[in-house]
Amino acid sequence: MNWETLLATVKEGTDLHLVSEDKDYRSQLSEGIFNEFLRHEWLSKKNSELRYYSKISDFFKECFPTIKIASQIESDLAITSLSNSGSFASTHPIIAKLDAFDQFTPEQVERLIQIPAQNSQVGWIIDDSDVHAFYSKLLDKYAKSLKAEDLETLKELVEKGKDKPKPPKQIDDDIPF
Repeated sequence: MNWETLLATVKEGTDLHLVSEDKDYRSQLSEGIFNEFLRHEWLSKKNSELRYYSKISDFFKECFPTIKIASQIESDLAITSLSNSGSFASTHPIIAKLDAFDQFTPEQVERLIQIPAQNSQVGWIIDDSDVHAFYSKLLDKYAKSLKAEDLETLKELVEKGKDKPKPPKQIDDDIPF
């Protein structure tokens, strides 16, 4: 979206809700705040409010708090990223992102359970500590609400990582000078 186009096409007095992770729109001083210069320009030319959101989920939380689906967009995107993960290295940050979510829908949990079987980049590292911990949390939180087949699959996934031997701690007695 071009700033000049917004200034030219949005009618005076019309509030603007802008959702963007583009650093050109974001304040250099404070994250989550609109660029000070652009905000001043908007207020002086449009005589209206300008609201900035770096994530679509933040927009929905503020403007449509009763819409539950809106808060799921971000987790859906993260689940899709996990499903499409092309390397072990990319899987770990995606798992960290997913681990930050408090809640998943039943459909999302079902998708998460299926991913290790469908994507070898996830399935092969199911016993890595972060991946195993994430799937263990899913089991603990959603076990009672899962279909029998999904519950069994999730239990098998979690079991795979339980007995993985931990690497020995390396003690370096030699202190280099």
